[in-house]
Amino acid sequence: VHGFNYEMLDGYRLLNNWNIKDSMALADVIADDNKKKMLEAISQQFDIREMDILFYRDFGGDNIGITSMTTKSDAVINDTNIKMFCNAQLKMIEDMSKKKVEQYECSLHQNPKTAPWSVFTSYKNVFTRYPTHLYSVEFVHSTNLKKRIVLSLTCGPKYCNKLLPDLHQIVSTITFD
Repeated sequence: VHGFNYEMLDGYRLLNNWNIKDSMALADVIADDNKKKMLEAISQQFDIREMDILFYRDFGGDNIGITSMTTKSDAVINDTNIKMFCNAQLKMIEDMSKKKVEQYECSLHQNPKTAPWSVFTSYKNVFTRYPTHLYSVEFVHSTNLKKRIVLSLTCGPKYCNKLLPDLHQIVSTITFD
């Protein structure tokens, strides 16, 4: 779907455009009304974009999302413009959320190895009332600088220490078609 392959880690369940509607894939996931509402919202996102979501087995909502999009820009992010890129990302998040972002970090990232550039960001999630953190690795496809890919981890305090290494492990296994 996204023009690359990755290794699925043990302990995760994959939801994507093809199996979100499959009641057998969701039967043991839907346990209460809040989770049903979350899956309905995810299903609506699948209607407008192609994405994969890897849910951690304990399914409290902690997940690694994979999305890709084509952009107009084929700019390369590097040492000379990373600060400008990070500042623009921070401003966009604060403008969208209408809140000050706490614990924001942004830097160049080393994986995937064959991507022309990659950026890692993290911050306290301002888009939910629950105490979660958002981590992401954004990069461009190795042969198409206009195809941006984002792997994002949303996790609560109970799982972030466990799942952040999983995010980095998945990104390190990416190979392009």
